[in-house]
Amino acid sequence: MIKKIFFGLLLAILAVSFISCSKHDENHLLSVGGSIENVANFSEITIYINGQSTENSVSEDGTFYIENLKSGDVISFFAEGYDFNEYTVGGVSVYDAVIIGMPKSYVLSILYDASAGVVIGEGIYNFGNTAVLTAGANEHYEFMGFYKDGELLTTDGYLVITVKEDVEYAAVFQKIKYQITVETNVDEVSVDCVESAAFGDEITLTASDNDKYVFSYFEVDGVKTYDKTLVYTVNSKTPVINAIYVERLQTPTLENENGVITVGAVENATAYNLYIDGEFYKTFNGAFSIDVFSILSTSGTYEVVVEATADGYGKSSNKISVSYSRPLDTPKHIGIKSEKGSVYLTFAKSPAATGYKITVNEKDYGVSDFESVETAGEITLLLDGLLLDVGEYAFSVIATGIRPDSKPTKTVTYTVLGQLAKPTVNYDGNVLSWSHERGDVTFVVSLNGIKIYEGKESGDINPFDYLEDNSAEAVVTVILDGYKSASERVQIIGGN
Repeated sequence: MIKKIFFGLLLAILAVSFISCSKHDENHLLSVGGSIENVANFSEITIYINGQSTENSVSEDGTFYIENLKSGDVISFFAEGYDFNEYTVGGVSVYDAVIIGMPKSYVLSILYDASAGVVIGEGIYNFGNTAVLTAGANEHYEFMGFYKDGELLTTDGYLVITVKEDVEYAAVFQKIKYQITVETNVDEVSVDCVESAAFGDEITLTASDNDKYVFSYFEVDGVKTYDKTLVYTVNSKTPVINAIYVERLQTPTLENENGVITVGAVENATAYNLYIDGEFYKTFNGAFSIDVFSILSTSGTYEVVVEATADGYGKSSNKISVSYSRPLDTPKHIGIKSEKGSVYLTFAKSPAATGYKITVNEKDYGVSDFESVETAGEITLLLDGLLLDVGEYAFSVIATGIRPDSKPTKTVTYTVLGQLAKPTVNYDGNVLSWSHERGDVTFVVSLNGIKIYEGKESGDINPFDYLEDNSAEAVVTVILDGYKSASERVQIIGGN
């Protein structure tokens, strides 16, 4: 704004000067002469009259002289990078006109990333001035060059230019990429990693195992990371990452026989972890065998994995698939009971079972081989026809059906110690009496199938105290746990 005001005042002063110094030309052909100031190279100035270029020129000392002008002609001057005041011819010739050349101003701008470096030199320059651009990279960056319109001018951090127009430069920096060093404690292993990265970059390293070695941990700046994938932010010009491996244990051997998994011993292994379908089950301190079927509760195919471990060694594992069909439930509540001189085997029914195998002293029987009584939840088998000989009898039961047989019940036993002698029974027409050679038996007395007495005492009764009829069959049975019972029968007829 100040420059424009100054330029206007100067033109006004020059106009007064032209008038005061002018000389009247009676022939109306006028001349204008004067000087040009503030221009570097006068030879580059072109003179225009009424917008048309002329042969007139400016001498080396900056003066000019133009003839054959008419009043009202407009004299203008042109030189690259300058603005000139025009001169309008008046009614007289003028020989001391002053023309001022004002250099044009241009903007020099520089595009760059201020976080990457510092660039000096942008600003406003007059036409023809020299601009010096300098670039300096910040730490962890390097200067790549000055560019104009995408074209590389120089890779030096120093550029000298002559300003002739509004111009834009780009100073390009890039991060320095540092060599990434991955050191392993053993050969024959690989870690996936980029070769170089810039300071502050986030890189990912991935460690891989092989048949001989197992990855243990990464160590950077004293910090250990046990995941095989490490995300690391470069924080040094010489980053070093240690990848530590340990020797792999041999693979454990697995054998399956009807659901029993046998694990072979592994040299140096101190523990064996058992997983079933990915779920941890138990840790064993040495080679072992385990009935997997006893663990499972649902039919299906299962993956069994055994993992061998030891301090200072890499884990090794092996797996095997087992197909499991859930067997029937084992019958519960098996037992022996004695009742009224008879012996019975009882057990609870098993859901979904269609039959039962009863094993007696290693010989198998079915339910149909016994007199049996079945209720909604229990089966009772009469054993009297089986317990014929003195000795011990062992019983167990297996449920059978469409699904695999159940496991056998626990074994229950019953011992036949001997055969009791028949009791002594007398009827003299009025009194029924009984006795036995042993004093520890129990007597059961019945008339026509109705029990009238049970106890350990010998005794006598009048049977007609219990009868409505004049005749009956009296049965006296002696029983003793572990012995086969014996009975004696007499006929009761009439009475006195």
